[in-house]
Amino acid sequence: RKLRSHEDAEDAVTLTFCNAWRARSSFRGNASGKAWLYRIATRVALDILRGRRRRDWPAAVWQEGPASPRAG
Repeated sequence: RKLRSHEDAEDAVTLTFCNAWRARSSFRGNASGKAWLYRIATRVALDILRGRRRRDWPAAVWQEGPASPRAG
């Protein structure tokens, strides 16, 4: 739901499990495994959204062009 794109969501799931696998030694068991995984998934989704904003913002600005008053 956060990503609003099926493709990005699939990528996020893959990245979440890859990150969890790499960080499995850091899981201390203080919280549930579900909470730990959810935290990783949230960080992955936010990273994807930040990357999307960085990618999309300049293109949108350049497509619209500079604002200019209409000559009448």
